Amino acid sequence: VFELSVSDGRNNFGEVISYQIYIKPPFYQTWWFNTLIVIASLLAIYGLIQLRIRGVKEQNTILETKVADRTKELNQKSSELENSNNELLHKSKLINESLEYAKKIQESILPSQEYLDKQFAEVVTTAAIYLPKDIVSGDFYLFTNYKGTILIAAAVCTGHGVSGAFMRLIGNSLLKDTVKSQGITNPLEV
Repeated sequence: VFELSVSDGRNNFGEVISYQIYIKPPFYQTWWFNTLIVIASLLAIYGLIQLRIRGVKEQNTILETKVADRTKELNQKSSELENSNNELLHKSKLINESLEYAKKIQESILPSQEYLDKQFAEVVTTAAIYLPKDIVSGDFYLFTNYKGTILIAAAVCTGHGVSGAFMRLIGNSLLKDTVKSQGITNPLEV
């Protein structure tokens, strides 16, 4: 408000005239500008949040894809390992069955307890104890009666397992052949 009064210089004042002057505030101090700033700030914050959410979703999608791929690879490897394990178990079963059968063959070559009892009934009570290290073995014993001469042999062939079993078959065959075919009964010559 601007007030004006005129004086004659003698302390006489005239009527006071008032003028009201309106000064427009700068635009950045107006209510609509402040409202616009608040709305723009809220929109900017909302936009940043949405951008961040989109980025997180994209990262989650990438990670889910990687996890799915790795899970698929692990399942495939697990399946391969299971198949290999089953194959190994099957082969192991076949080998063990084969070794058990070979053990029966080896045991059939050894003289039976009944045979030993029959041959030595008058002399001594016998007991043959045969405990191979593996399922099959290279160790064996031989009892034979050749023309009234009783021959007893305990033999140890080199090796255990399959290789020793082959050596046992050869050794057993050679000993029997030496005694029965060639008639050699002297231990030094056998």
